[in-house]
Amino acid sequence: MQKITLKNNYADLVDIGLIRISGKDAKQFLQGQLTCDLEEISVEQSRLGAHCDVKGRIIASFRLFFYQNDYYFLLQNSTLPLLLASLQKYAVFSKVALMEVSNDWQKIGLYGPTIKDLLEEQELYSAKVNGVAVADHKLSLAIPGPLSRVILLAPVSNVISFVDSQFEQESVDHWHLLDIMAGIPTIYPETSGQFTPHQLNFPQIGGVSFNKGCYIGQEIIARTHYLGKSKSRLYRVGFQTNNPPLPGTPLLDNQQKTEKGRLIMCAKEQDNRYQALVCLQTQAI
Repeated sequence: MQKITLKNNYADLVDIGLIRISGKDAKQFLQGQLTCDLEEISVEQSRLGAHCDVKGRIIASFRLFFYQNDYYFLLQNSTLPLLLASLQKYAVFSKVALMEVSNDWQKIGLYGPTIKDLLEEQELYSAKVNGVAVADHKLSLAIPGPLSRVILLAPVSNVISFVDSQFEQESVDHWHLLDIMAGIPTIYPETSGQFTPHQLNFPQIGGVSFNKGCYIGQEIIARTHYLGKSKSRLYRVGFQTNNPPLPGTPLLDNQQKTEKGRLIMCAKEQDNRYQALVCLQTQAI
């Protein structure tokens, strides 16, 4: 089992991208598109969320935050074009502008036992769940989980000197391991459009609001929540391999004939041992 780190570490989140949406209709537009409630997103709070198709299946997962009158999607870089294209289909009917701004921002993951003290020195600490702190053109987004961690964002022109001097660098794969330990799934292109929020436990991690109005896929998602029961759900597993599987890899039964689920994401724990989030049929457990 992965040991909780006793050091303060950072990871360069090189595979994370950003989309900015601006315009006077931005909030109203997004409220009709996303699973999360825009009323819960402010300069002090971010939210996990998903954008679904009309069948209620997740096209992309993300963290949404608000900064200087604009909304920002923080998500897997390889899935970013899918989200951007899907939102742009509907954006033509609203006064909004969508733009990828990944290259304009530094994206750093910070985690460790004493990051609270270090962030407080920079006025970048928020004690709230999913809290956001802003200081000196830097943003700190608190990420829930078993270990204190944040995503630190800053314009590329803004020097973040305190990170190199007080944190040790780890790989981005270790950051994904922490997501897996926290039960936060990432949608990749290989799994886009395949799973409903309930199959990936999005209601349990705060990625779906059932108190907001209509949005794309809402009818099916609400029906599953109130009337039905998902036939598959998300689990965390560990395994050993020399060749880690890719997202979307089918998981077969012992006879290697019948598919029982799919791999959502995996990350190296140590040596040839990996942890993963998998979506399995409940009767297969």
